[in-house]
Amino acid sequence: MMRKYLILLIITMMAAGLFLTACEESENITEPENAKWSVFVTANPVESEHTHFITVMWIGSEEDYEEPTSLELEIGDDEVDLEKWQDIWIGEKNLTPGEKYNFKLEVNGETVVSTSQTIVYNADADFPEDYNPEETAYVEWTLEKDNEHQYASVYAYDLLDPEEDEEVTEEIDSSARSYQYPADVVSYHGIGTQYTLEISEMNDKYVDDVLVASAQADYQDYGNIKRDRGSREEMVKYVKHMLNLIMK
Repeated sequence: MMRKYLILLIITMMAAGLFLTACEESENITEPENAKWSVFVTANPVESEHTHFITVMWIGSEEDYEEPTSLELEIGDDEVDLEKWQDIWIGEKNLTPGEKYNFKLEVNGETVVSTSQTIVYNADADFPEDYNPEETAYVEWTLEKDNEHQYASVYAYDLLDPEEDEEVTEEIDSSARSYQYPADVVSYHGIGTQYTLEISEMNDKYVDDVLVASAQADYQDYGNIKRDRGSREEMVKYVKHMLNLIMK
């Protein structure tokens, strides 16, 4: 009797898996240039109250934008408490790296996307103690499993003239666990120049003209002023940086 029960349970689980796979294969996969909304989940710094920071924002053309009367997001069948901040809806939630969750976004009472996305595994990087832009810099990291995308970025900040800030990013193989930053890819901007080395992970998909993505970054700042990477401003800035990479 127990053997029959176990066999039935296995068959049921396999059928459920095939059903979910069929649903994903029948999704309306769309092109990045046609995306209207983005739902972006980013790993918070480890000292944060919640594991992940969530943004919902309009990424379509400005002339097509109409201010929503209502906007609701569910992740894993739980509604996310969103707050409007500078034309972006933001929230936080505890999520598990490597787990797949269903994302459902409703705008003005209409479901604009319902799809699944896997939260990225977090990279834990070992950066050099010092950084000189005139020299190469080596970083290595650990990662439980490969994500879809990996990026290596280097930033140089000019505190006197932000328009002179520099950022260079290279997509690297998803299986890589080390990277050498080339010399002279960013410049010295005089006394007070701030630098950041960063390794980013990302999973992304476009369904029904909505980008649903998950990302995480490990980084090291160099200089006397450290960025508050857990602030709303810095988290949103990072999301926009990642959006620029994948929507080029």
